[in-house]
Amino acid sequence: MEPRGTLYLKLRYRDPRQTFQRLPSQILTDSSESTWNPLVIRENSGFSIPLIVKRCAEEVEKRGLDIVGIYRLCGSAVRKKTLRDSFERNSHNVDLSIDHVPDINVITSVLKDYLRELPEPLFTKGLFDMLVDGFSVCLPDDPEGNAKLMFSI
Repeated sequence: MEPRGTLYLKLRYRDPRQTFQRLPSQILTDSSESTWNPLVIRENSGFSIPLIVKRCAEEVEKRGLDIVGIYRLCGSAVRKKTLRDSFERNSHNVDLSIDHVPDINVITSVLKDYLRELPEPLFTKGLFDMLVDGFSVCLPDDPEGNAKLMFSI
Protein backbone atom coordinates (compact mmCIF):
# COMPACT_ATOMS: atom_id res chain seq x y z
CA MET A 1 0.00 0.00 0.00
CA GLU A 2 1.49 3.29 -1.10
CA PRO A 3 1.08 6.30 1.19
CA ARG A 4 -1.03 9.00 -0.42
CA GLY A 5 -1.99 12.46 0.71
CA THR A 6 -0.89 14.38 3.75
CA LEU A 7 -1.57 13.56 7.36
CA TYR A 8 -1.63 16.54 9.70
CA LEU A 9 -1.15 15.93 13.40
CA LYS A 10 -1.59 18.25 16.32
CA LEU A 11 0.46 16.99 19.24
CA ARG A 12 0.07 18.24 22.76
CA TYR A 13 2.14 17.12 25.72
CA ARG A 14 0.33 16.59 28.99
CA ASP A 15 2.08 15.71 32.20
CA PRO A 16 0.97 12.17 33.22
CA ARG A 17 0.36 13.29 36.81
CA GLN A 18 -2.12 15.85 35.52
CA THR A 19 -3.72 13.35 33.13
CA PHE A 20 -4.53 10.75 35.76
CA GLN A 21 -5.25 13.15 38.61
CA ARG A 22 -8.61 12.84 40.28
CA LEU A 23 -10.16 15.77 42.03
CA PRO A 24 -10.82 15.15 45.72
CA SER A 25 -14.47 14.62 46.41
CA GLN A 26 -16.23 16.98 48.81
CA ILE A 27 -17.99 13.98 50.35
CA LEU A 28 -14.82 12.18 51.41
CA THR A 29 -12.57 13.25 54.24
CA ASP A 30 -9.46 11.50 52.92
CA SER A 31 -8.70 12.50 49.32
CA SER A 32 -6.68 9.31 48.75
CA GLU A 33 -9.89 7.25 48.90
CA SER A 34 -11.67 6.41 45.69
CA THR A 35 -15.11 7.80 44.95
CA TRP A 36 -16.91 4.66 46.01
CA ASN A 37 -14.56 3.49 48.78
CA PRO A 38 -16.98 4.38 51.64
CA LEU A 39 -19.70 2.26 50.02
CA VAL A 40 -17.29 -0.64 49.50
CA ILE A 41 -16.23 -0.47 53.17
CA ARG A 42 -19.86 -0.31 54.34
CA GLU A 43 -20.88 -3.30 52.22
CA ASN A 44 -17.91 -5.36 53.43
CA SER A 45 -18.22 -7.66 50.42
CA GLY A 46 -14.53 -8.31 49.86
CA PHE A 47 -14.60 -6.68 46.41
CA SER A 48 -12.96 -3.39 45.45
CA ILE A 49 -16.08 -2.10 43.69
CA PRO A 50 -19.63 -1.62 44.95
CA LEU A 51 -21.90 -4.65 44.74
CA ILE A 52 -24.40 -2.77 42.59
CA VAL A 53 -21.76 -2.36 39.87
CA LYS A 54 -20.44 -5.92 40.19
CA ARG A 55 -23.82 -7.63 40.30
CA CYS A 56 -25.37 -5.57 37.46
CA ALA A 57 -22.33 -6.06 35.19
CA GLU A 58 -22.30 -9.81 35.85
CA GLU A 59 -26.00 -10.10 35.04
CA VAL A 60 -25.59 -8.11 31.82
CA GLU A 61 -22.68 -10.35 30.80
CA LYS A 62 -24.76 -13.42 31.60
CA ARG A 63 -27.88 -12.59 29.60
CA GLY A 64 -27.61 -9.26 27.83
CA LEU A 65 -24.61 -9.30 25.53
CA ASP A 66 -26.59 -10.47 22.51
CA ILE A 67 -29.25 -7.75 22.84
CA VAL A 68 -28.95 -4.79 20.47
CA GLY A 69 -28.91 -1.38 22.15
CA ILE A 70 -28.45 -2.84 25.63
CA TYR A 71 -27.29 0.40 27.24
CA ARG A 72 -29.23 2.67 24.90
CA LEU A 73 -32.71 1.55 25.88
CA CYS A 74 -34.24 2.49 29.22
CA GLY A 75 -36.10 0.18 31.56
CA SER A 76 -39.38 0.81 33.36
CA ALA A 77 -39.10 3.66 35.88
CA VAL A 78 -41.15 1.78 38.48
CA ARG A 79 -39.05 -1.39 38.16
CA LYS A 80 -35.85 0.71 38.27
CA LYS A 81 -36.92 2.39 41.50
CA THR A 82 -37.86 -0.96 43.05
CA LEU A 83 -34.52 -2.50 42.10
CA ARG A 84 -32.58 0.52 43.29
CA ASP A 85 -34.40 0.48 46.63
CA SER A 86 -33.53 -3.21 46.97
CA PHE A 87 -29.85 -2.42 46.45
CA GLU A 88 -30.00 0.38 49.01
CA ARG A 89 -31.64 -1.90 51.61
CA ASN A 90 -29.34 -4.90 51.18
CA SER A 91 -27.00 -5.24 48.20
CA HIS A 92 -26.12 -8.83 49.09
CA ASN A 93 -29.65 -10.23 48.74
CA VAL A 94 -30.91 -8.53 45.56
CA ASP A 95 -32.37 -11.05 43.12
CA LEU A 96 -31.39 -10.13 39.55
CA SER A 97 -32.55 -13.40 38.00
CA ILE A 98 -34.64 -13.43 34.85
CA ASP A 99 -37.64 -14.51 36.97
CA HIS A 100 -37.42 -11.44 39.19
CA VAL A 101 -36.15 -8.88 36.63
CA PRO A 102 -37.17 -10.13 33.18
CA ASP A 103 -36.21 -6.89 31.37
CA ILE A 104 -32.40 -6.56 31.22
CA ASN A 105 -32.85 -2.86 30.37
CA VAL A 106 -33.99 -2.27 33.95
CA ILE A 107 -30.65 -3.57 35.22
CA THR A 108 -28.63 -1.54 32.72
CA SER A 109 -30.65 1.57 33.58
CA VAL A 110 -29.95 1.15 37.30
CA LEU A 111 -26.24 0.77 36.54
CA LYS A 112 -26.24 3.82 34.24
CA ASP A 113 -28.04 5.91 36.86
CA TYR A 114 -25.57 4.84 39.55
CA LEU A 115 -22.54 5.75 37.42
CA ARG A 116 -24.17 9.01 36.33
CA GLU A 117 -24.71 10.07 39.95
CA LEU A 118 -21.11 9.54 41.10
CA PRO A 119 -19.63 12.71 42.64
CA GLU A 120 -16.73 12.62 40.17
CA PRO A 121 -16.58 10.97 36.73
CA LEU A 122 -14.77 7.68 36.12
CA PHE A 123 -12.95 9.27 33.17
CA THR A 124 -10.91 12.22 34.38
CA LYS A 125 -10.80 15.32 32.20
CA GLY A 126 -7.25 14.45 31.18
CA LEU A 127 -8.23 10.95 30.03
CA PHE A 128 -11.20 12.35 28.14
CA ASP A 129 -8.95 14.90 26.39
CA MET A 130 -6.56 12.10 25.40
CA LEU A 131 -9.44 10.11 23.92
CA VAL A 132 -10.71 13.10 21.93
CA ASP A 133 -7.18 13.77 20.68
CA GLY A 134 -6.92 10.12 19.64
CA PHE A 135 -10.11 10.37 17.59
CA SER A 136 -8.78 13.45 15.81
CA VAL A 137 -5.80 11.56 14.35
CA CYS A 138 -7.66 8.53 13.00
CA LEU A 139 -6.49 7.27 9.64
CA PRO A 140 -9.29 7.26 7.05
CA ASP A 141 -8.55 3.89 5.37
CA ASP A 142 -6.92 1.91 8.18
CA PRO A 143 -9.43 0.48 10.69
CA GLU A 144 -6.81 -1.88 12.15
CA GLY A 145 -4.36 0.98 12.66
CA ASN A 146 -7.13 3.05 14.25
CA ALA A 147 -7.94 0.23 16.67
CA LYS A 148 -4.27 -0.06 17.66
CA LEU A 149 -4.11 3.70 18.14
CA MET A 150 -7.19 3.74 20.39
CA PHE A 151 -5.94 0.81 22.48
CA SER A 152 -2.54 2.47 22.92
CA ILE A 153 -4.20 5.53 24.41
